[in-house]
Amino acid sequence: MNEIDEMNEDKMNIIHIDVPEDVEYISEWKDYTLPLGHSILDKTICGCGFTEYCLNNDIPTVLCSPRKKLLENKEEQHNSERGREKGLKWVYYFRNDYENNIEFDGNNEMNTPFGKSSSNFLSAIQTQENLDEIEKDKRMMYISNIKNSLRLYVEDCKKNNTPFKIIVTYDSLYHVLSVLSNYYSPEEFYCIVDEFQSIFMDASFKATVELDFVEDLKLCKNVLYLSATPMLEEYLVQLNEFKSLPMYKLIWPENRIEKVRTELKVVRSINNEIKELVEDYRNGKGKEKVLSDGSIRYSKELVIFVNSIKSITDIIKKCDLKPEETNIICADNSKNIKALKKVKHRIGNIPMEGQYHKMFTLCTRTTYLGADFYSTNAFTVVCSDCNIQTMTVDISLDLPQILGRQRLKENVFRNEALLLYKAETKKMAIINEDRLVNDEKVKEKELRSEKLLEGYAKMSEEEKELWAEKAKRDSKLYEKDYVGVSKRTKKATFNYLVKVADQRAYDVSRREYIDEITIRRGIESIGSANVVVNEKDNITEAIKYFKEEFNSDNNFERRMKMLCDCYFADPNFFTDYDKTLQTIIPREYYNYINLLGFERIRALTFKEALLKREIRSNNNLLPDSITSLFLVDSKYSKKQIKEMLKEYYEENNISKTPKASDLEQYFNLKTCKVKIDDKWENGFEIISLKEENV
Repeated sequence: MNEIDEMNEDKMNIIHIDVPEDVEYISEWKDYTLPLGHSILDKTICGCGFTEYCLNNDIPTVLCSPRKKLLENKEEQHNSERGREKGLKWVYYFRNDYENNIEFDGNNEMNTPFGKSSSNFLSAIQTQENLDEIEKDKRMMYISNIKNSLRLYVEDCKKNNTPFKIIVTYDSLYHVLSVLSNYYSPEEFYCIVDEFQSIFMDASFKATVELDFVEDLKLCKNVLYLSATPMLEEYLVQLNEFKSLPMYKLIWPENRIEKVRTELKVVRSINNEIKELVEDYRNGKGKEKVLSDGSIRYSKELVIFVNSIKSITDIIKKCDLKPEETNIICADNSKNIKALKKVKHRIGNIPMEGQYHKMFTLCTRTTYLGADFYSTNAFTVVCSDCNIQTMTVDISLDLPQILGRQRLKENVFRNEALLLYKAETKKMAIINEDRLVNDEKVKEKELRSEKLLEGYAKMSEEEKELWAEKAKRDSKLYEKDYVGVSKRTKKATFNYLVKVADQRAYDVSRREYIDEITIRRGIESIGSANVVVNEKDNITEAIKYFKEEFNSDNNFERRMKMLCDCYFADPNFFTDYDKTLQTIIPREYYNYINLLGFERIRALTFKEALLKREIRSNNNLLPDSITSLFLVDSKYSKKQIKEMLKEYYEENNISKTPKASDLEQYFNLKTCKVKIDDKWENGFEIISLKEENV
């Protein structure tokens, strides 16, 4: 039974489709048919075989991928002897190595108002513009040759009445369609956009490529945007090309959805954690798992996902990884080759099923999407640095993809992962301030874009061409506005993909990683279960609960009892969470605790009047109480000191005019300036307790 959510301007048209109980892979679903027209399909889970279904059915198909590694992986699976034995259809890989197939590895950065983002696209354009005529002729000849090869393949399929299966990267679809147009009408074949969310994710570093790709797809009658992790609706509804499309969501039987286990760990140094893991695996102490039958399985391989080729080289150096024990999977480009050569390593390939796997595999984002790993025992580690935008793992998009890479069921670790992340160092107030600042920058860029395009519309065709050529050479394209230039049409246009990508990139690094609780909720929202949180996450949860309970009312007796109960339940409570608790618990409560101790406070039944009487009856408590009121190594303005002493004197019936210099009786002080509400005031820095008060 299908459920259709009513569509409005802020909501996608989602159509739920129930998958039959006996279906494990889409190819087993005999009644399933691809939808006609342009639509989105949310597979919901990885590993359901939808891509394979598209490559092995009897429908002429063009499969578009954002990553060359994925296509190389598919080509090797299908066209190998093992693939032929398994009955997989032969695929034609339209390999256009001459084009600027830019793949994100986090090592090519450009400044943007939202931080640094990867982009060698602009430099690639400049290089292309500066090619001499001989080089341009070579490029044209190369394109002509590979298109001729594709023609021969298509003609052969047409002659033998067999469905063509063409796989191609996003940026080369245009060439494939130009060949197919001579043999097929648009309604005779399907265009499958695999991992379509990358159109959106990659826009920040190859914006014009993605924009042209979306335009190329308009030439196709039947397009299926495919993903197991579609983008959040709040972003899709902002994109004119997608917001009106029907989104089909597959609802799988409960027994088909495999539970995953993600351990979260906050770290100061990701590389130090990786080094410990590497040493464990070298010493035969990798992850182990006890099965229900009592047997124990051991992991002897470690697959580490990072977002930067620099991260890979840093890990190699930190762990002294050797080529014979390490496989590196990243984009095959000159910069990566050069970077790895410096550490005496080279780019490897993803082993096929049954082939040898090295102990350590280091992967960049080029393998997040669609690549198949066939290890029998590999455990997965994901690294995310929230302080570097290009190195932040997108929980809703990246993490499900990573967890879906290991394909073999015999690998009992395939649904487990360790997420190591360096937490965002900014405080929440600063994050909120950043959000407002960036919202304003987006508005400014939109206004600039409107003015630029208004002026552009008034130009002559010759002026437009000159303007477009200059814009393509602009090294700061998209920094101040959202106006891009199509490589195909040479015309200027508002690049809406960059705008939404900017917003999404900001939200990932700020909203999803505010704290461990937010991260856990993000993981749970994508269907993960049995989330294991580290000790720091338990601290966050404990503090959150404590704050809610403590501030539920202002009753002194209840609050003090709660503090005592916390202490007797866990004596380390106040020392472990001291700095955080100081922002929640009023100073007066600390004073009573320091003066009387938890045992005496409990004996006095937590009543404030009895606690005060006890303090007054013991004159020796006065110096100690004042020393507990102020913190060593802290700075206070004279005004703050007077106010704190005044409150203390009044509470303890001391007839004395408070002066900042009173502290000299108990502390060694140093004069200083203290900034209060953006103003500098005179004050004291407390250096240490005087010996007689220690």
